[in-house]
Amino acid sequence: MNVIPNEVRLETYVRGKIVEAIEGAAAKVDRALKAGALALGATVEITNLPGYPPLQNNSRLLELFQANFQRDYSADRRCWQGHGAGTTDMGDLAHLMPALHLYAVGASGQAHGADW
Repeated sequence: MNVIPNEVRLETYVRGKIVEAIEGAAAKVDRALKAGALALGATVEITNLPGYPPLQNNSRLLELFQANFQRDYSADRRCWQGHGAGTTDMGDLAHLMPALHLYAVGASGQAHGADW
């Protein structure tokens, strides 16, 4: 607690709704780490690696899905949500081709929680 170690390794990641937001936030994190090292008289070595790009559902595919879903299911069976903070490799695909990533309820409790 009262010691500065000789070496520290830290892995972080930044999430955002658009690539530009991720890049901007990542630059702030890098500056904060550099400032912390400077304040302690230390050095810092930063290696940035790309992560999952943000998932961007294709609006036309979403419209088609919603129209079909609304035709076949009652209002109490649907829930439309906006952007979420989760990441998936579907984000990679969505930057290459029109894609739609759907979530379906099949469990109860908090997702990834002890009661899930």
